[in-house]
Amino acid sequence: MEERWSGKRWIDGKKIYQKTMSGPSLSVAGLQAQAHNILNISQVILTSVTIKHNTNNQTLNLPAYQSATVYAFFECDLANTVIRQGTAPLGNFATTFIVNYTCTDR
Repeated sequence: MEERWSGKRWIDGKKIYQKTMSGPSLSVAGLQAQAHNILNISQVILTSVTIKHNTNNQTLNLPAYQSATVYAFFECDLANTVIRQGTAPLGNFATTFIVNYTCTDR
């Protein structure tokens, strides 16, 4: 999805933009990074991730924790969205990232 202005401003007066994108499947353990391709991002304000099971339509928000080996956490930096999972992946889930941020040039 393309970037859109959220209609809100950050405490410094900059516009807050939002981008929603599909992420990697949760069928692989470990770290998965994906470039978000947001140009001139200056600060990540708020992030959220929804995961939806591909067969039973179960929907969860991350972070998700079941045990010391079954978990998933999400983070976003100025270049990538990242999912970190334990040694046992959560399974056949599709991910959707929502990133709210400010930019240096707009």
